[in-house]
Amino acid sequence: MKRFFQLLFRRRSEQQLQQQQTNTQQNKTQQPPPQQQQQQQQQQQQQQTANNTNSAQSNNSNGVNKKDGSNSPQVTTPSSSSPPTGNSGKETSSNPPVSTFTPGIISPKHTTPPTQTPPDSPRNQNKHNQQQTQPQQQTTQTPTIIVDKQQTPTSQTPQQNSNNTNDNSFLNGAHKSPSQYLGAPEIDNKKSTRKSNGGDYTPLDFVDSSPKIDHNSLPKRKASGPPEILPEEIEYDLKNDFLGQGSFGSVYKGRCRGQEVAVKVPRKQKLNLYELTSFRHEVKIMSKIFHPNVVLFLGACTQSGKMQIVTELCATDLEKLLHNDRTKKEFSLFRRMQMAKDAALGMNWLHGITRIVHNDLKTANLLVDINLRVKVTDFGFSQIKEGEEFQDKAAKGTPLWMAPEVMMGNPYNEKADVYSFGIILWEILTKEPPYAHHKDYDIFFNAVCNEKERPPIPIDTLPSLRHLIQTCWDHNPQNRPSFSEILFRLNEILIDCAIEFDDGRKFWKDHFLVPKQELQEEVEWVDFEKTLKSLHSQHPGFDYLPLKELLVQQSHQTVQKQKQVVTMERFDKVMKWFGSFFEASQQGMTVLENINKLSAKTWFHGDIYREQATARLLKAPEGSFLIRLSSTEPKTCPFTLSMKNNQHRRIQLIDENNFTGFKIQGKTAVYNSLFELVEKCNDYSLLVACPKFSQESFNPYDPFSE
Repeated sequence: MKRFFQLLFRRRSEQQLQQQQTNTQQNKTQQPPPQQQQQQQQQQQQQQTANNTNSAQSNNSNGVNKKDGSNSPQVTTPSSSSPPTGNSGKETSSNPPVSTFTPGIISPKHTTPPTQTPPDSPRNQNKHNQQQTQPQQQTTQTPTIIVDKQQTPTSQTPQQNSNNTNDNSFLNGAHKSPSQYLGAPEIDNKKSTRKSNGGDYTPLDFVDSSPKIDHNSLPKRKASGPPEILPEEIEYDLKNDFLGQGSFGSVYKGRCRGQEVAVKVPRKQKLNLYELTSFRHEVKIMSKIFHPNVVLFLGACTQSGKMQIVTELCATDLEKLLHNDRTKKEFSLFRRMQMAKDAALGMNWLHGITRIVHNDLKTANLLVDINLRVKVTDFGFSQIKEGEEFQDKAAKGTPLWMAPEVMMGNPYNEKADVYSFGIILWEILTKEPPYAHHKDYDIFFNAVCNEKERPPIPIDTLPSLRHLIQTCWDHNPQNRPSFSEILFRLNEILIDCAIEFDDGRKFWKDHFLVPKQELQEEVEWVDFEKTLKSLHSQHPGFDYLPLKELLVQQSHQTVQKQKQVVTMERFDKVMKWFGSFFEASQQGMTVLENINKLSAKTWFHGDIYREQATARLLKAPEGSFLIRLSSTEPKTCPFTLSMKNNQHRRIQLIDENNFTGFKIQGKTAVYNSLFELVEKCNDYSLLVACPKFSQESFNPYDPFSE
């Protein structure tokens, strides 16, 4: 009993201290520490004991509550959800009915990752609502709380409540739904949140185990693309580094961060709204494109008065390369068609991937790097195609390359770029500027738009190239091909340029273009030999090794592994030397047999240089000779006779009136075969055949192998 009265006298100070600690815990929405939980449990047990004793004394005194120390005063037990009150604890005349004790709700202890804060659970929200309603009841008095022993087994203790929640509100970084917190049946989130995709694609089940991050609280990041470049990092000279002018700016050669670059500067730095929009538009377009045949956009300076665009630096452009009297003679039609294919690859990427219409495609906007790779540039007039067509009454682009529908202000689409590419193809073919005879725009407009005038195509143009040019600049945009089809047609044209004879072109197209719909300019010898064996299936076990020594070259496209490949140029040259060796008929087998017989002769040295032949005959005796293949005129003079004392004579092929023979150029004697020429030649003393080098020490395709 003494212990009981000590607790009663100390109860008021303990109530204030406990209420302050409870309020602090409620504001932080955290669970009290375990020590405080134990202290509260002990206090509750002590209170139960005291209430039981008080109840017994009250029953002995006929239910009368006294104010002196003989009887137990009222005991007010603070809960974790009860705010502090200013009541002195004395009983008033208007006491409410005796209520049943309910343990205070303790919020669960969440073990959350340090980088995220889970949202407040509904349980805490209900607790907060209770806290808001309880002060209204406690402003006037503190309710009397009596513990009933019969209700104890059914009520939850604070520890039981904590075990029920036990970190279930945060599983694998994903929050449960409020209904799961409140004890409602679990909902199949996959079925309720899955959206229908029309049945075209069934996505795999995805479990997002990454922590949930509030992206609104993160700093705003810049859109992906090249970085902003400070004006102090860009260096160029206005006079000495000027390269040219674009659609609305000048281009200079400069340096940025140690790299040689091209710097495009708008003509006016104090731009109006339209000019500023155009500048930002070009930057936006270029930052979306990454392709080997599109000029690489490195960054931009967007500061007012110092706006500049920085791109990779190229050596020249296609317009200067084609119209320069010195350089335009250096490139064959095959090489120029490869440049056209580069441009088509870049445009096909724009149309197919980013849906960008260039609107100003011309040879001046096709830059050429030091490796002669063509890159599309200058997107000042470009647009991102979101619908089916554009319509702009103000024509954009350069009139000489502009499609008729654009000039007339009619609706247009990406086929306008195809028209421009047709003019570029004509320019690549002829190496002349288009419409050079037109000086007046109105006359030019009427000729192109109404009279459908186009530049004249030379008579000797390859039929495949002529057809592609005409379809590209067709007056009806619907008849123009796409750039994916243009790439296939250019592959056909490359075969026609590299291989002269129709049967050779057909062989390469049928076996190395059509099956994969992609041109194989180099074919590995294993695949090439397999194709020949399929054509010559009636002659199994035939030896193709002599043909391999003539056809195979080392590929220049590999670094770690050297592949033995057959190129179109080499294929064409061997066909000019010996004939159509690839034909499935008996004629093709006859050519292959002649190659094997010729390779077996000691005096035949294959495809070697003039200097090599002279070096081999230098130490040979008088009357020594050899025969080698001629690369200068393989069609008319396929072989060359090399003799001691640096004497070289071409052997001319005679193919007239169903007669095929050979003769030494400048001589009159004609021989039925090359073997007969060596055996019966009377013009020169062919006495001793110069021996070949062994295969181990000599490579006929390496001039430095001797």
